[in-house]
Amino acid sequence: MSLKKWNEKITPPNVKPEPSRNKKLTWDENGIRDENGIGIPIIYKPFMETPKPDMVNHPSHYIKGNIEVLDFILAVTKNLPGDEAVLVGHILRYAARYRDKFNALEDLKKARFYLDKLIERVEVKE
Repeated sequence: MSLKKWNEKITPPNVKPEPSRNKKLTWDENGIRDENGIGIPIIYKPFMETPKPDMVNHPSHYIKGNIEVLDFILAVTKNLPGDEAVLVGHILRYAARYRDKFNALEDLKKARFYLDKLIERVEVKE
């Protein structure tokens, strides 16, 4: 919407637009206006409305490119027996995020812990 149309839309019919010096300004979802309704529209709202990350459903350290680690884990473990699926899921989770958390080495050691458990289980079955 152009500034002219925006001003026409909010300016009362009998008020002549004038510069907004030393006047009370108000803010609403459309922009900033003075007491006569003259103002500046918000052209691009996304800068004003930064979404908060959803740390429960979509934590950023579990998203790689356009792939969510959980979706990848579910696809990889779909046909595995329960105990192996759990262990592979943990391995993938820790390996995928090790650089995105505070202690990379700790996450790699956790992945190795679960990998060792998986190896033990597979060795017993074979």
